[in-house]
Amino acid sequence: MGNYAELFDQQTVYSDFLPMFFKFCSDNFSKVSFSACSALADILVKFNEEEVKQNGIVRVVKKRYLRARTFKKRQLFVLMCHGKLMMDKDIFSRHFKLDFLSLINDRVPNVRIAMAKALRHHFLKELSGTFVYDQEMNDAVTVLKKDESADVRSYVEDIETMKSEVDLDTFLQTLHDLRMSSSVRSDSDSINSEDESKIENEIRRHNSEDAIDHGPVLASLREARRKEVAEEDEAKRIAKEEKRKAKNVTEVQDLLEESTETAADSKPSEDDE
Repeated sequence: MGNYAELFDQQTVYSDFLPMFFKFCSDNFSKVSFSACSALADILVKFNEEEVKQNGIVRVVKKRYLRARTFKKRQLFVLMCHGKLMMDKDIFSRHFKLDFLSLINDRVPNVRIAMAKALRHHFLKELSGTFVYDQEMNDAVTVLKKDESADVRSYVEDIETMKSEVDLDTFLQTLHDLRMSSSVRSDSDSINSEDESKIENEIRRHNSEDAIDHGPVLASLREARRKEVAEEDEAKRIAKEEKRKAKNVTEVQDLLEESTETAADSKPSEDDE
């Protein structure tokens, strides 16, 4: 989905694509929501020159996912931060870093597992990971290595970090102090904004069956999906045809072999003569 954010102008992304992004992230089918959440990075980059709108988007994301009661939505927040967004040092540091790290204390192991996976990917899979030498990110890995859940520990146990004796309480206090410092506070931390209300209204508008059928972005998404389905159907048809041909060839070969054997059996032997 992120590619579409790059293709369309800001207004289209803001009024049409953004509400659909939130709609897909809220989809009951986890494969849809997990795939959609990675587009947040491209959406936010689109508004690098529109700080007010970017802050509004971030506020809606935090309200809907970071502070959600359901652990699945908090998992989605981790996935939104994972990968491309985490590699954007400016956006991630300004809007997401402290909130992302705060989930290290989430009461649900699944959320902490998602965090461990995200950190593992960043430290071991990303080329020149942006935060590999960041003190707080290293401390987060150290704390996760001491997590009560063996599943959480298994994802970070082989990550080499800067030496630190930090524990969970100390780490959380550090995050609190950083959040209170003026140097890292962001406008996106405020509670309400006019842009946040606009985004919420657009989301509600697009959640109606009538409104969701409009807009060039969705039309493009549907067309792309239509082509994808057509290609899949064509591939299945070709595979089925090849299988049918192979079966026919096998049947012909079997008939020829059977005919040859029958002819050989019916030929009189020298003893019979």
